[in-house]
Amino acid sequence: MGKVAPKRPAEVGSCGEPPPSIGRHAIEPSASSRSEPLSYHDQERSDPNTSGSRDTNLPFRRAFLTGATGFLGRRVARQLLARGVDVHASLHRSAPRQARGVTWHALDMRNATSVHEVLETVHADALVHLAWNVGVDYENSPENAVWVEWSLDLAREFVRCGGRHILMAGSCAEYEWSGAPLSEESPCRPNTAYGAAKLSLGQEVRHLADDDVTVVWPRLFFLFGEGEGPQRVIPHIISDVAAGRNIDWISPDLRRDYLPSDEAAAAIVYLLVASARGAVNVASGAAPTIRELARIVAAALGRDGPSMSSAAVPAPDHLEIRADVTKLRQLGWVPSRTVDEALAAFARANKPDQRSTRDQS
Repeated sequence: MGKVAPKRPAEVGSCGEPPPSIGRHAIEPSASSRSEPLSYHDQERSDPNTSGSRDTNLPFRRAFLTGATGFLGRRVARQLLARGVDVHASLHRSAPRQARGVTWHALDMRNATSVHEVLETVHADALVHLAWNVGVDYENSPENAVWVEWSLDLAREFVRCGGRHILMAGSCAEYEWSGAPLSEESPCRPNTAYGAAKLSLGQEVRHLADDDVTVVWPRLFFLFGEGEGPQRVIPHIISDVAAGRNIDWISPDLRRDYLPSDEAAAAIVYLLVASARGAVNVASGAAPTIRELARIVAAALGRDGPSMSSAAVPAPDHLEIRADVTKLRQLGWVPSRTVDEALAAFARANKPDQRSTRDQS
């Protein structure tokens, strides 16, 4: 794989799903290590199988997490802590000031010595790798190839240090989007450097699996939730519906498989705890149209039906992207609420005047 001169590693919390739903959160390594209380402002799903005390049935006791301060990563950290897992994470300047239970470590994934020293020190049983390249042109950035190398080196060193459970985030961008629903057996023909890199990493890292080492590769589809940028599809719809604006920037007939970010985090931790193996789609299995999503938001906000027009929007190449979640259901995981319920709650909590009041408090 060709070498490039990459920028400093950044970590992405919501990884795997192509825009516009990728709630990216760029963060950089820092130079120290500390343990602080983990405190985030968004509400998390409460897992009915956990009570905050140590789960005696866990196949691992200590986990090392990359991307722990990102859109998805912070939710995964909370889920692990709720199960009583000893959580260690790569340190960044955006690490929260109060984070009980998380031990932060300076990790430079470009440096083999740094990777060895951190993993040897932590001696974790589980590795959750959510970090990846971020940037405006991340889909076609040459850095994607370098992140495959860094991620593989991380996984291999983790196993050399005695680690036994690996979870790395994959993406629906690995698939050929010509048909729906997309199962784990559907053709993988990515049309971006990002999708190709994820596909390559997933194939290589699964070679580490054996009788003692489990490797699970959750393929994330489209996420939404607190902390997502206002320019993303769901927050943009909420803003336009609340203001009574015409939604003319996206095709109303477009269908995408959305899942609340806290549900995705719960699914990721469930797969890790269940010692699942191989690729698993992490999605809702439903793909409502943009028009249907806007109507749910309007009902939640007590607004009239949204005005929608797609005259100026080019016809999308792939009208529907939806996951087949049969394998996820067979493994025993189901979301705690429907996408409609989660979206309505998210819309009410993020109505523009509500956000202004919250920001001032």
